[in-house]
Amino acid sequence: MASLFRKLFCFGRSFSAQLNISDNILILRDRDTRLCFAVQCFREPYGVYVTVNCIAPAAPQVGKFSYHLSYTVDGHTTYESPEVMRVLEVSFQTPQDNFMLIPHN
Repeated sequence: MASLFRKLFCFGRSFSAQLNISDNILILRDRDTRLCFAVQCFREPYGVYVTVNCIAPAAPQVGKFSYHLSYTVDGHTTYESPEVMRVLEVSFQTPQDNFMLIPHN
């Protein structure tokens, strides 16, 4: 069963959202537009894949978004995406692109 957490945010303002890599999904929702974003973790043999998707149709009025992910344990790993992928529904399959990989120690 997937662990699910929710958090509200406002576009145009920086914010932090924490997700333990043992959790599966965090849903972020903008207070005004009500657009939803899914931050997901996928445990695989090589490590944990982390990805962000906007749950919305690929329509021009939705706009374009970017994000910055960081993971900190005994160091600092950062991943920046030029654009958030838009999806119509959340997938629970390991992503093939636009992800941050946190290798197992």
